Amino acid sequence: MHKEQHNSQIWPTTHMDTIVHLGAGRCRELDDYLAAKPARLLLVEADPQLAKMLQARTIDQPQVEVINRAVAAHTGPVTFHRYNLPDVGSLYQAAPGLLELFPGLKMVQELQMEAIDPATLLQSIHQQVEQRNQLIIDLPGEELPVLKALQQADQLHYFEQLQLHCGRQSLYEDGEPAATILQWLQDHGFELLLEDDSQDPDRPRWDLKRNKLQLDHRELKQQLAQLTKTRDEQTELLNEREDQVELLTNALDEQAKLAAEHKTQLEQANQAKVEQLKLANECQTLIEQLTKARDDQAKLAAEHKTQLEQANQAKSEQVKLANNRQSQIEQLTKARDEQVKLAAERKTQLEQANQAKSEQVKLA
Repeated sequence: MHKEQHNSQIWPTTHMDTIVHLGAGRCRELDDYLAAKPARLLLVEADPQLAKMLQARTIDQPQVEVINRAVAAHTGPVTFHRYNLPDVGSLYQAAPGLLELFPGLKMVQELQMEAIDPATLLQSIHQQVEQRNQLIIDLPGEELPVLKALQQADQLHYFEQLQLHCGRQSLYEDGEPAATILQWLQDHGFELLLEDDSQDPDRPRWDLKRNKLQLDHRELKQQLAQLTKTRDEQTELLNEREDQVELLTNALDEQAKLAAEHKTQLEQANQAKVEQLKLANECQTLIEQLTKARDDQAKLAAEHKTQLEQANQAKSEQVKLANNRQSQIEQLTKARDEQVKLAAERKTQLEQANQAKSEQVKLA
């Protein structure tokens, strides 16, 4: 959003190193910028029509670069809202405050485009803190997010001079009023020099200058805070380490006690092992003795078996011989009996013969 105004200067107007105007619009300040003889002038505008007009106006100015891009805190797709007033276009829709200022304001077009973040945009400039660089921000609704993005990228302090175009109250949805943005800038090392509402009382221009002493003081304060934080962290870490040392000492004592117990258990185990080994040796000797006794018994049993078999065989032979003798005795007895019987018969016959002979003799 941009209003007709002259570029009231409270700084020297010549020999600027770099001038960057984000949201340049129709850039009515162009002649003042060129008069400052900057080594580089960067004009960035989201509206394609206005950017094309700027390119045509600066075609013979090699130090001027016109970029047709939307600038936002984060790179990505955005919607540019174009209204029936050419200087009020924004990435945000109009808030009630802006509609009260312009009752006939209407949106005429929504353009989809890719936004670029300011840190990426300014990478090619290679600014130095010692240079005289000026930043003009005219980004309705996106002022504070872009400033914060530059601060986070450590690029905001490269600008010695800063101009802010912003409504006293929030004129766009999600936007911040000027007081909030100015306070943030002052908190981050910029000194407010001038408020110019001669062209637009509702949306003035604020001129600020980088306050080196304030920045140095702020940096020292940050360093002190960081050192204090580091000291506190170191103290806390020391306390934690002392606690850890105590815990480790206790753990070490427990480990030593446990090691002593383990040593005693190990000695007992070794002693038991020796006793077990001795017992095992004794058992082995006993086993060997029992094995030998078993083998001797087995050998003796085998010998006894052999002897028994031989005895049984001899017994069988004796029985057989006895049976044979008994048979012979029976046969001899039978033969004897038959001989006795035969002898008896012969005796009888003889007696009969003798008797007969006697009778015959007697008869004769």
